[in-house]
Amino acid sequence: MTVVPDYTDWGGYWDKLATSVAAGDAPDVMTQEERYLADYASRGVLADLSELDIDTSAIDENVLASGETDGGLYGIATGVNVYAMLADPKIFSEAGVELPDDTTWTWDEYVDIAGQISAGTPDGVYGVQDYGFNEPGFAIFARQRGEALYTEDGSLGFSEETLADFFQVSLDLQANGGEPDAARSVEIDAAGPEGSLLGTNSGAMGVWWTNQLGAISTAAGRDLQLLRFPGESEFERTGMYFKPAMYYSVAKTSEHPEAAAKFVDFLLNDPEAGALILSDRGLPANTASARRSPTSCRPSSSRRPTSSPTSRTRSSTARPCRPWAPVTSSRSSAASTPRCCSATSRRTTPPRSS
Repeated sequence: MTVVPDYTDWGGYWDKLATSVAAGDAPDVMTQEERYLADYASRGVLADLSELDIDTSAIDENVLASGETDGGLYGIATGVNVYAMLADPKIFSEAGVELPDDTTWTWDEYVDIAGQISAGTPDGVYGVQDYGFNEPGFAIFARQRGEALYTEDGSLGFSEETLADFFQVSLDLQANGGEPDAARSVEIDAAGPEGSLLGTNSGAMGVWWTNQLGAISTAAGRDLQLLRFPGESEFERTGMYFKPAMYYSVAKTSEHPEAAAKFVDFLLNDPEAGALILSDRGLPANTASARRSPTSCRPSSSRRPTSSPTSRTRSSTARPCRPWAPVTSSRSSAASTPRCCSATSRRTTPPRSS
């Protein structure tokens, strides 16, 4: 049995993969992102996981249902993520700017705060990294206005005005110095999490997936803090949502479906797997497995910190994200898990470290 961790970022390799699967020459188990699941399920190249011996009893029904399409279960979520704002309290402090109350801050305040930070810090340090490189950021922006990327029939679900307003925020940030110019922003984005403004201590804010908190804070060498997106209380509704981080899928042509199912079951339910994976693929779909993870599976010095909402995920991509309290990464104890609870202002809670 062959196992391939992730094809998501391989671009055109997906078409080659589909051809390989159809020919019976493909990985038995793979992980894939939600944008590809329905496509490959509709081509008949993925096994219906509901017909295999995989224990899904500990997975929230809405998280599990996110992998259903075309009448079958073709992917089981590795976990859930939230696209959120990461902030560096140290740079805020150095600039003499208070962390925002993320239960109420607006997009105009976001632009203003970023500009103040750039003005109050040395050259080369910015208030924020440009947020326009990932469509989930626009999805949140549109959802706040009662719109969406797509409608039920597959057509565009947002207005031209909303799209223009989204990019106008970046133009306003460039105009007040809150973010780098366009050319520099492209270079920074290409550098990935570790080369981001936050990762290099040259920016106070950036938009990232919650499971990237550990990697970015490790690169930064300091604790970072999770914030809600601006605008969550400004318009018609909240925009943030829980997203399946990745999916485990099995090739329909696998010659070892029982072994493939056993491996997926291990990844989902075994405490040892939970200790190894931690939050790298999002807040684990089986949170009980993560809580039972043995501490001896990996040396504590190599384990990443995790962060997660305490409330059980009752949401797929269609529902808004619930508020959470201040969350910080803790590099001093890699085995620690920052705690979250219902909405408490981050302005009065210092970064947590073990």
